[in-house]
Amino acid sequence: MSGPLWTVAEVARALGVAGSFPETAIDFVTQDSRQVKPGSLFVALSGTPSGGFISAFASARDGWEFADKAEAAGAVAMIVPHEIAGIRIPQIVVKDTLIDGLWGLARAARARFNGPVIGLTGSAGKTSTKEFIAAYPNAYASPSSFNNFWGVPLTLCNARRDASLWVVEMGMNQKGEIARLSELTQPTVALVVNVQPVHLEKLGSLEAIRREKVSIALGLPENGVLVLPAGIKASEWKGKVVRFGGEHAEVHEVAHAPHGESWQVVAAIGRKEIAFSLTPGAPHRVHNALAALASIHAAHLDVATLAVKLDRVGIMTGRGVEQAVGDVTVIDDSFNGNPASVAAALQSLQARNMSGGRR
Repeated sequence: MSGPLWTVAEVARALGVAGSFPETAIDFVTQDSRQVKPGSLFVALSGTPSGGFISAFASARDGWEFADKAEAAGAVAMIVPHEIAGIRIPQIVVKDTLIDGLWGLARAARARFNGPVIGLTGSAGKTSTKEFIAAYPNAYASPSSFNNFWGVPLTLCNARRDASLWVVEMGMNQKGEIARLSELTQPTVALVVNVQPVHLEKLGSLEAIRREKVSIALGLPENGVLVLPAGIKASEWKGKVVRFGGEHAEVHEVAHAPHGESWQVVAAIGRKEIAFSLTPGAPHRVHNALAALASIHAAHLDVATLAVKLDRVGIMTGRGVEQAVGDVTVIDDSFNGNPASVAAALQSLQARNMSGGRR
């Protein structure tokens, strides 16, 4: 990328903070003082989330208590709710460092990007599908599982302006969160990977879960595209819909053939067929790959360009990673498990081509 991600003065202007600020380059935005590196902007968030958000990771301490550590690690500026004594780097003071600070900067980041933005959510497989889409050349995607009220704006703040597309994952801890995250992200394509009985304790029914997932469409423009699995209704959205997965969906599997750990897959996309490989192969990985291809298709990007990259997208830590323990193969699928992901893991095990022994 030519030029810095931000300058200190740009950040102050984006947040409407008056005063004289230097044009010092910023190359990274973080809310975690442990992640600060030279050239960072440190956003000092409250330990208790503002904006009505709920977090499983609420801290007893506030971010500005670590301002000295952030400065020592190389931060060139910080966003704070009040001046911190003893700090020598520029301090950009806002009322609320989450809503007025991090979210305000995220809105400015989104406003200056004119390329396609794919936002995605789902009950299971969000991060894996995001990694498939992110294989598109020069794409920028949410790191790890940055999909909540601070992860999504951090993704936008750090996204490269010269990227071919942005891929933004969205999750939820409470009703209404996906809609708020989508309205912040303003995707041009919104993908629902699946709707499963996950978060029933918060939403109460599968229909309520469907409504929450489909609410990602609230961030779409009128000419945006909603990408949905076959069979999931979305009467709330009146715009264009691209379906994937079902036999008669616009994007669906035609055939697959196992070759060891790999699957050779043929998919129909519109009136064309395209072949690709997945390693390892599994039913849920085919579903996620079809979701990724449907999203690229909906964004009017070259589907073949992504298809040839899919075989290079392996599995992430805790998502089906194998290791040998003596003569036993252990498959670690422990990351963020829920009933839907456990069922997918068992289907994957059933489909595996394993010689000898028992499973």
